[in-house]
Amino acid sequence: MLKFRRAFSLAASLLIALPIVTSGCAKEEQGSVDRVRLRVFSVKTDSVDQDPYQGVGLMRVAVNRASQLISDEFFTFDKSLGRSLDDIPFGANLQVTIEGWSAVTDPKSGALTPSQLLSRGRSARFTMAEGGDAITLQIPMSRLSTFAYTSQVGTSTGATATSLARGRFGHTVTRLYDGRVLITGGLAFKEGHQGDFTNANQLSELYRDAELYDPRSGAFLPTGNLASARAFHAATYLPPTVTCPNPSGSPATCMAPQGLVVISGGLSSTGGAAQSANSIEVYDPVAGTFQTVASATLGEGRSGHTSTLLDSNGFVLLAGGFSVKGDGALAASGTGEVFCLDGLACSASSTGAGIIFTDNMVQSRAFHTADRVDLGPRGIAGQELVEAVVLIGGESDDEVRATTEVFLLKGGFKKVDVASLPTMGPESARRPRTRHTATYVDPQKFIHVVGGFANKAHSKTVQQIDSFDVQTQAFQAGTAFFSVEGRGAHAAVLMDRNAVLLLGGFAQGAVIDAEAGVYGPGVPLASAELIFERKDPNDGKTYIDRGSVGSLLKPRGGAMGLFLENNTAIVIGGVDATSRFQTAGEFFNPL
Repeated sequence: MLKFRRAFSLAASLLIALPIVTSGCAKEEQGSVDRVRLRVFSVKTDSVDQDPYQGVGLMRVAVNRASQLISDEFFTFDKSLGRSLDDIPFGANLQVTIEGWSAVTDPKSGALTPSQLLSRGRSARFTMAEGGDAITLQIPMSRLSTFAYTSQVGTSTGATATSLARGRFGHTVTRLYDGRVLITGGLAFKEGHQGDFTNANQLSELYRDAELYDPRSGAFLPTGNLASARAFHAATYLPPTVTCPNPSGSPATCMAPQGLVVISGGLSSTGGAAQSANSIEVYDPVAGTFQTVASATLGEGRSGHTSTLLDSNGFVLLAGGFSVKGDGALAASGTGEVFCLDGLACSASSTGAGIIFTDNMVQSRAFHTADRVDLGPRGIAGQELVEAVVLIGGESDDEVRATTEVFLLKGGFKKVDVASLPTMGPESARRPRTRHTATYVDPQKFIHVVGGFANKAHSKTVQQIDSFDVQTQAFQAGTAFFSVEGRGAHAAVLMDRNAVLLLGGFAQGAVIDAEAGVYGPGVPLASAELIFERKDPNDGKTYIDRGSVGSLLKPRGGAMGLFLENNTAIVIGGVDATSRFQTAGEFFNPL
């Protein structure tokens, strides 16, 4: 039986634009205290157009437990009005959503009815236990389909924008088990550098510090330092629960420490010169520390590689990447290896822990993409799915790759039957790409391959979108599908409702010699766009489309993006046109 008591208090402070005070259930114990306090506030804005309360006539407050809606109420917007949320059950995975709607007046009743959704804010997911301590959650409100500054409640001056302690490029961002975001490493460019990274001589400094972004407070906070400075390294999250081998055949559960993060390779400094590291570190989010894994050394140093979690036992595939030549040029790797961390289920198997498998790739490649998928048709008797990692594009020492290969969990690296990206248009030109993104949308069974550069100078962008069908193991043929704008070294974030957010990156450089294909350095972009599903009202079919969304507040080349549990996407790091680092955090609030 569900138990109820005073559940929420959306309490006002000097900074809260909307003070909503809640009571609780009808049979509340006398003298009971508020269990959850929500601080609702407007994010830091630069203009009236960004004000989340501009044009709002009605507010909606909804409470969900997982995907179940357990409370839903509209009320007239008034900054001094209190409201009551009754009969909210105790439990885990609770989340509060607050929306701002424009309103129209019903001509007969005179009542306000909702017209258009304008703004939204969501709390982090939380647990409310009977007898537990009271908690305070913040709900930042922002306009929909726009970017806003990461913000926290300040003093009487209002909400303040929050920022990284330092700007970063070639860094990693990883969502932890508790919703926080780990940001590690990165590099600084030499004075006057423009465009993307293409040579180790372009960098002036490598970073070993790390930070945490806490969406519950909106703040960026320091954490432990990496053992070694790293840029273009890889970070892979290991879920807390892994499946352990059990001789009896019955499933068992091993509890790994709370969601460790494996940090592998990356540009590091050796004797003052940048070289690709062959070491691995592990971040413990509970202790807030990094520790080098002494028992595991990579077969070769690698940066710009991919790191892919293969299964729940903790096996991680490290593929490709680059080392650094004497002149700073990048030498692509043609090998891959599988790593397993001591103490996880894989170390209990016959293979043991550490580097447990190595293999040659079909082709050397760096700055490629890797997606863990199950290949093959669904629902066909006798057809087994093949567990695999699909590697697409990237670059070798001499060229940008237009090829695809797969790593089979039982069989190593194999060439895909369709070795090249598909051809579109009368010229039937191959489409090489590097520093692109490839986002797997599981319900669609498509990997959407977007953008990237077509040349080693990272100055000519690719505008076509290619979709790899994991069921047919081939790229989709047909009508050309283009992004709104060509971009490389951008970020792609898988959002709710199978949408993919594309943001920032570098635009194609100015043409210097069209015949020779020479372009100037790429210019950082502030634009963003969305690949999304739409249902055609005429034929009832669902189509995949793309369109522009609100622009970033700052142009960002090389930024990283990540989906958060409040259904927004955070944007971290990157550089502007003068290689000035962007320290301010931003987030996108979708429709």
